[in-house]
Amino acid sequence: MRKSDWAKWLIVIPAMLGIVLVTYVDRITDIWGFGAFICQLIAILELAYGMRIAMLAQSRKKSYRLTPEERHEYAQYLYEKQYQRYPAVANQMLLVMARMSILLDNYERATQELEDICIDKFNPAQLKVYYYLKVVTAVVAGDTEGLQESQMRYG
Repeated sequence: MRKSDWAKWLIVIPAMLGIVLVTYVDRITDIWGFGAFICQLIAILELAYGMRIAMLAQSRKKSYRLTPEERHEYAQYLYEKQYQRYPAVANQMLLVMARMSILLDNYERATQELEDICIDKFNPAQLKVYYYLKVVTAVVAGDTEGLQESQMRYG
């Protein structure tokens, strides 16, 4: 198992044990009613979900501290191993990879990564970044036709 799988189970197992504990306490005492049991169950599930979100936020925060080369490799890993099933997230990872390739002055790789992106799943902010990166790669490549088209869509 990968490290992230272990971390997910470290969050889910205590939540499951909490549910078992709540059920056990409900069965041995007559203090709680069914409504209190449901509220406790929802609170435990919400806690587990919140802890998982906090773990993902910490991972994202650490990724912003990486160098551009390390960040490109990290995004490539996420694209290849975890997010290939989800087209919207795969497109975001390709966009990050293209941005990092441009920062590393590897414009050919950035052009290839931008070509692999399917822009159907992008919101307007992501589209703006996408066409800006297309303008940058077209300027470096000297592609005047691609530059004009990307500038028109960017503006």
